[in-house]
Amino acid sequence: MASNAAEAGLALISSWRRPVRWIGIAILALVLLIPLKMVESVVRERHQNLSAGGGGHRRELERRKVLAGPFLVVPYVEKAERRDEVVTPTVRRRSSSAGRAANGER
Repeated sequence: MASNAAEAGLALISSWRRPVRWIGIAILALVLLIPLKMVESVVRERHQNLSAGGGGHRRELERRKVLAGPFLVVPYVEKAERRDEVVTPTVRRRSSSAGRAANGER
């Protein structure tokens, strides 16, 4: 008798498995639609703001920028090593054109 009840319970659970699975998938899909709609509304709002702006902010950003203030330029020498018979030249960089003119460089 216990075996018949266990078999009946197992048959009942296995018959419910497929509909419960589909219901779970449907609920998950509906829950995932919430953030999708939230992102969609943000995109729509930003598109409306861009259309209504008339491009004034673009003109503001496209103007020439002016850098002002003291600048510190530090001269340095970059050296390269010779490895495996590959020769790389030593590169010297100077920060001002006055230093190049003193050495006769252009």
